[in-house]
Amino acid sequence: MTDSVPAVQFRNLTDLSQIQQDIWISLQRSVTARDCGWRLPVLATRSGDTVRQRTVVLRRVDAATGCLFAHTDLRSPKVAQLLADARTSLLFYDHSAATQLVVTALASVHTDDTLAADFWESEPVSSLRGYLGPHSPGSPADQPNSNLPAEFLGRVPERGELTPARINFAVIRFEVKAIEWLHLSRQGNLRAVFPATHTSGDGEIFGGWLHP
Repeated sequence: MTDSVPAVQFRNLTDLSQIQQDIWISLQRSVTARDCGWRLPVLATRSGDTVRQRTVVLRRVDAATGCLFAHTDLRSPKVAQLLADARTSLLFYDHSAATQLVVTALASVHTDDTLAADFWESEPVSSLRGYLGPHSPGSPADQPNSNLPAEFLGRVPERGELTPARINFAVIRFEVKAIEWLHLSRQGNLRAVFPATHTSGDGEIFGGWLHP
């Protein structure tokens, strides 16, 4: 982590307004907290009658608009799946906080717009090296390999060397539609749902308790 403050924490487990605020604060902290479970959510997509799941990295959080962001290889199967059906969910769990989120969202894929350009320019080079891979992620291989050009094995490229990778880069924007929160405790589990993503202008909270 970047500081001593736990990424996921809740100040009042009985106040829906406080819980909702702390969800978004914790999500924002998780972007840079490498040891936080919420930094690595599981993304679910549908391919025909099959649901596919994989871990992604939470790259940015915009609480004001209720959006989460990740980036991925444009050639990845999940991109085609999201373009075919934008409905998706993200599963977050942090062991230290014993707290789970199930986020329902609509996904959009960005490649050639200002959002994608901003991510490309602002992300560290180490996070972009994988897009230099000559083969599509998930395609068959004859032997174990990292899908990196030989000249980049064992070293982080200079930013100028990433130019060929730009064509493979895509940002996924998740417009959050609902968040289901579950806190596990020996004293009794707690569960709530927030159909809206954030407070309205007058501070009104949309949410309610569920039986665990």
